[in-house]
Amino acid sequence: TSCKEAMEAQGKTHPGPMDYLECLMSVRDNFKKITQVKDEGYIYALSAVISMVPLEVVAKLSDLLYEFIDTVIENTTNTLVLKYCSVVLQFLLESKTKDQWKNEEQTINIFMRLFHFGLHSKDLVKRQAIRSFMVICHQKDPSYFNRAMNELE
Repeated sequence: TSCKEAMEAQGKTHPGPMDYLECLMSVRDNFKKITQVKDEGYIYALSAVISMVPLEVVAKLSDLLYEFIDTVIENTTNTLVLKYCSVVLQFLLESKTKDQWKNEEQTINIFMRLFHFGLHSKDLVKRQAIRSFMVICHQKDPSYFNRAMNELE
């Protein structure tokens, strides 16, 4: 069944962010390689919905989202797709606890991916990565920036 039919079966006439997220996650397995214009739309929609759902939901889906976004990043050079992947990475980082920031390997990998985008990507992706990076540094422990710099050396 389609996402629309599933929502109608539940008596919902106006879907909310969680409905959109559920729908997007249900079709993500169909994307083996993100390279086409329709895929730009999917990643854009995912980044928009991720920005609307509670961070607790993002945290619960962090492994699934990270695995998916990491696969997308590895399989595309499309700048719009990479830009919106940066947005998803930003929200994944924002959903992490202070303890995860200090000890979790996935958090470090996400942070370093964003940092790499900020240094080595085309302008559109670089600007988004830097914007995301600055938001995160402002919200989280600024000492994490120093840790990332040390790991790059």
